[in-house]
Amino acid sequence: MLTNRSEKLASFRAMTPPPQAVILGSSRVFLMDPDRIEKITGLKTFNASVSFGRPEDHLAMTRYIVEELGIDLKLIIVGVNVGELNHDPIDPQTITNLDLNRYLPISKKEQVITVLKVLKERFNARMVRDIFVALFFRARGYPEEMVTFLPNGVQQVDRNAPPNVERTKISVPAALQLFAGENELSDSRKKFLAELISFAENQGIKIRVIILPIAPVAIKELEESTKYSDLRLSLLEFMMEQRESHQNLRFFDATNLQTYKGDPLGFNDATHPSSVNIDRITDALLSDYTLGTTH
Repeated sequence: MLTNRSEKLASFRAMTPPPQAVILGSSRVFLMDPDRIEKITGLKTFNASVSFGRPEDHLAMTRYIVEELGIDLKLIIVGVNVGELNHDPIDPQTITNLDLNRYLPISKKEQVITVLKVLKERFNARMVRDIFVALFFRARGYPEEMVTFLPNGVQQVDRNAPPNVERTKISVPAALQLFAGENELSDSRKKFLAELISFAENQGIKIRVIILPIAPVAIKELEESTKYSDLRLSLLEFMMEQRESHQNLRFFDATNLQTYKGDPLGFNDATHPSSVNIDRITDALLSDYTLGTTH
């Protein structure tokens, strides 16, 4: 879809009774199954992940759910790809969302400057075409291949379909682009993630963070052409520091497939785990979960 923030929020508000657990992330966790999590934890769960989701999205959405809607969340699960802590500007979809922008940890002036900067960088013939395509789809309906979601927020797919091995191979350049020119993690995005963890702790909410895997076929090129290995270690160190200072936090490093018997071919592209790997990650992440745990 061209955007799904408003759709996800509307679906969340429509759930009765309201969810007690929420999944946050980008399209890389669209396949994380709320029903699977509910069976493990006993908590009604909603997948609130959105396209191009970044830590600022996760923080704004959590604050909206807790402060605006008054939902008593018990558990937050966050999926993070190392490349999502890059220096790309905040997505205009988030800044222009009236439900979320009031909870963004940046000033209104910064929001306007960010949108103008992105428009200046991206406004070209292709963008004009995309605008007209969006208007056409809005009037005539979206084609069947567009991403759709079930009422609990999970992507509607055939979960038994085999992984897309060919697409994974040809998408390696896109994975490289995610890390292009990145020498260190974004301080702002680390700050937003830390603020989310602290906010959850102050609200008495357990939070579990997953560092998501990248397809093995892409790892070699990433290590040769980018700072992926250094960035991954930096994120691990950051998460260990957060864990030491927050009792409500646990994190799981899913970049090592062996720790949860991940399938090396279990990807739908170079950075998107298939439902097989997402399910295994979910089981490993919550293997020690009980309703009485403090984290």
